Amino acid sequence: MKTSFPARTIIFLCLIFCLFLSKYSHAQLQGDDLKNAIESGKFSFVVTHESGGDFALGSNYYLHVVKDSIYAVLPFSGRSNTASYTMSDNGINVNTKKFTYDETATKKGGYIVKIALTDDRVTSSFSLHVNKNGMATLAAACYNRDGQVYTGGIMPL
Repeated sequence: MKTSFPARTIIFLCLIFCLFLSKYSHAQLQGDDLKNAIESGKFSFVVTHESGGDFALGSNYYLHVVKDSIYAVLPFSGRSNTASYTMSDNGINVNTKKFTYDETATKKGGYIVKIALTDDRVTSSFSLHVNKNGMATLAAACYNRDGQVYTGGIMPL
């Protein structure tokens, strides 16, 4: 049986989409691995979408949590009440060892992680809501800027 051009195109696009989803879903932490990563404070939140999920961002944006350090490179598309000093100040860029980390398990098997920064002049805190399959939502609260919301997955470091 010969398929038409639109049917082949749709099948091809569905195949690429399924391959992308299978690769992404296997990389996320789940179950005991997720629990150990959150409780030990050593994981990476990789952003897939920003503020509403209008378009995919790739894996260039992240929040790395290592026991004594926080590293974040996140896009910012909201309103700012202050001007940036340099071009590198346009996003949310955090590299600090001065923070508090508090995780709470939810009834549905997920986690809520609260990170309060004590020395960053742009960002005051992060709130990470993780469900049991490793998908997460990150809310960044900023000084003199709109808050930002990101979706993504929890990955191993």
